[in-house]
Amino acid sequence: MGKITENGDVEVKNFAVRYEKDPAKEGYTDNKMEEMNEVSVEYFSITPEGRITPRSAPLAIK
Repeated sequence: MGKITENGDVEVKNFAVRYEKDPAKEGYTDNKMEEMNEVSVEYFSITPEGRITPRSAPLAIK
């Protein structure tokens, strides 16, 4: 899942999803999602040329 932050950077969250049945065997149709946990967050910038480049996590503001 991604979003564009207030400063124009892109934040992408990665999730681990557990389904009722094994999607490799049963597929995703009629297969209920039982659990979804955020596993990581990645940050990207869009250069003036339109390229997407990775960047480090923003510093926390206290």
